[in-house]
Amino acid sequence: MSSSQRENSRQLEEVKAEHEQKMAKLRAEQKKEEDSLRNSGDAVVNHIRKSTEEKIESARAQADAKINREDSSLQKSYTTLKKRAAQQNETLSADINESKDRADESIASTRRRENQTLEQSQSKLKEFLGKQKELRDKAQSSSGEEIKEIKQKTNEERRKTVAESNSELRELEVKNKERTEEVKTQNRQTYNEAKAQADRRIAELRRENEAKL
Repeated sequence: MSSSQRENSRQLEEVKAEHEQKMAKLRAEQKKEEDSLRNSGDAVVNHIRKSTEEKIESARAQADAKINREDSSLQKSYTTLKKRAAQQNETLSADINESKDRADESIASTRRRENQTLEQSQSKLKEFLGKQKELRDKAQSSSGEEIKEIKQKTNEERRKTVAESNSELRELEVKNKERTEEVKTQNRQTYNEAKAQADRRIAELRRENEAKL
């Protein structure tokens, strides 16, 4: 091999070695860049995953807090509604009992007046019987004409007394019946008004509770 050929061969080896060095350097740089990109991508993915998990946890915590608040508000509203309904029932019961007491007192008063009227009628009848006995005793010592007059007066007194007693009794019965019906009507009206008021209040409280939901 001539010196020229040896020189060319040496230069070729040098060029080849230099080329391999450059290629090795390029491959190393490319690998480094790929590793950097891969690490950067993993970091981005991890960051996104962590951020997403944090957002999910935050949303879950907010939802739980809202549910707890709503549940607490609902329980409070239910307790308030139940308490108010109980108060309405107590008020209604008190109104009904008060109306019943008034009715009982009115009926008792009417019965007292009826008894007084009966006593008065009995007293008048007793007085009439006393007068009748007095007239009968007087008639036994009187003439026929006087006896006839006494009997006539006695009959008139009897009819008058019976008529007055019957009239007073009928009037008392009518008044007693009217008063009893009036008391019953007042009791029904008082009960219906109290119940209607309680129903309206309960319905209003339910609407308020539903509006809060």
